[in-house]
Amino acid sequence: MDAAVRDIAARYRECLASERRSREGSPAPDSRALLQQLAEALAQRALVDARVAVLEGTYRASEPHDEPRRSAEDALSSLESDPAREAEFVYLFQRFSTECRALFSSDCSGNSEDSMKIGESLERVEAAVAEVQRRLAAERDAAPCEDECDASPGGGGVLDRVEALRRRVEALQALVPCQHCKQLQDALDRLHEERARGENALAQQAGALAAARRARAQLQAQHERERVALRERARTLQRRLAALDSEYSAQLDSLRAAYQSAVAADTHGDGLRARYQQEIEQLRALCEKGLLAMESSHRRIVREMEEKHRAEREQLRLDKEQALAEETRATLAALDAMRKAHESEVRREVDKFKAEFLARGAHADLSHLSSRHQQEMEEIKREILSLSEKYSVKCVESAALEERLASATAQLAQAHNHIMQLDSRNKQLRAHLISEANEMKNSEGSPLSQLYEDSGAVRI
Repeated sequence: MDAAVRDIAARYRECLASERRSREGSPAPDSRALLQQLAEALAQRALVDARVAVLEGTYRASEPHDEPRRSAEDALSSLESDPAREAEFVYLFQRFSTECRALFSSDCSGNSEDSMKIGESLERVEAAVAEVQRRLAAERDAAPCEDECDASPGGGGVLDRVEALRRRVEALQALVPCQHCKQLQDALDRLHEERARGENALAQQAGALAAARRARAQLQAQHERERVALRERARTLQRRLAALDSEYSAQLDSLRAAYQSAVAADTHGDGLRARYQQEIEQLRALCEKGLLAMESSHRRIVREMEEKHRAEREQLRLDKEQALAEETRATLAALDAMRKAHESEVRREVDKFKAEFLARGAHADLSHLSSRHQQEMEEIKREILSLSEKYSVKCVESAALEERLASATAQLAQAHNHIMQLDSRNKQLRAHLISEANEMKNSEGSPLSQLYEDSGAVRI
C-alpha cells in the first residue's frame, strides 16, 4: 500500500514538472486548451485521492450531483486566477487518465470491489469535467474571457495539495505493522509448528508401539496354537505306537503258536527245514525293512520338531528383544522430551522471574512464583513416576512371557524325551524280534502258508 501511494505521488510530481518545463518553452495556449489541462489536473487529483482513500479503507462514495458542481466551481476559479491552468488541465487529463486506468487495472486485478469503486469514481470525475467544459463554453459565449491573472495562487494550491498528499502518505506509513511484532509472530508460529511436529512424532511412536504389541500378541497366539497342535500330534503318535506295540505282540504270539504247531505236526526231513529256513530269512528281511522305515520316520519327525522348536524359540527371543528395545527407546524418547520441555519451561520461568524482579524491585512477591514452580515440579515428578510404573508393568509382562516360554520349552523337551524313550523301546522290540527270528531259525519249520500270512500282516 505504501509503495503504491509513493508511486502515484512520484508520477504526479514528475508529470507536473515535465508540464511546467514544456509550458515554459512553448507559446501560451488558448483558453480551451487551458480548460482541458485544468480538467485533467482536477481529474488526476480526484483519482489520487480516491486511490489513497481505497488503500486506507476510508473510501466513501459521494453524491453524484455534488461532485460535478464542486469540480465546476474549482475549474472556474482556477481559470479566473490563472488561464495557463486550462492547458495544463487538458493535457494532464488526457495523459494521466489513461495511465491511472492502466495502473488501477493492474493493481486492483485481485480485488473486484476496489476496481468497481475506482471505475465509478473515474466516471464521476469525467462527468464533472464534461459539465465544467459545458458551463465554461456557455459562459464564454455569454461574456468575453477576462485577462490572464497571476499564476502564483494556482501554483500555491497545487503545492498545498502535494503537501497534503505527502502528509497522508506519512500517515499511511504509520499504519505499516512493526517489524519486531512480525518477528515475534514468526517465532510464535515456529514454536507452534515445532510443538505440532513433536506431537505427531509421539503419536507415530505410540502407533508403532501399539503395532509391535499387536504383532507380539499375534505371535504368542500362533505359538500357543502350534504348541497345542504339537501336543495333539504327540498324543496321536503315542496312540499309534501303542497300537503298533499291541499289534506286534499279537502277531508275534500268533507266529510262535503257528511255529510250535508246525513243529509238532512236522515229520519231514532236512529238505523241508531248508525251505522253511529260506522263508524265515525272507520274513526277517521284511521285518528289518519295516523297522528301519519306522525308525527313520521317527527320527525325521523328531528332527523336524526340534528344528521347528528351535526356530520358534529364536523368533520369540528376537521379537521379545525388539519389543523391549522399542519400548526402551520410546520411554527414553518420552523422558528426553519431558526433560527438554522441563528445561525450557525452567528457563522461561527464570527469565520471567528475572524480568518481574527487575520490574518490581526488591519488594516483589516470590511466594507465588515459587509455589507455581513447585507445583510444576511435582507434576513432572508424577509423570516420571507414572512412566516408571508403566515401564515396570512392561518388564513384568515380559518376565511373564519369558516364564511361559520356558514352560513351553520344558513341555517340548518332555515330549522330545518321551519320543526318545519310544525310539529306544522300538530298538528293543527290534532286537527282541531278531532274537525270536534266530530262535525260529534254529527250531523246526512251520507250514508255508501260515508264514506267508504272518509276513503279510507284519508288513501291513
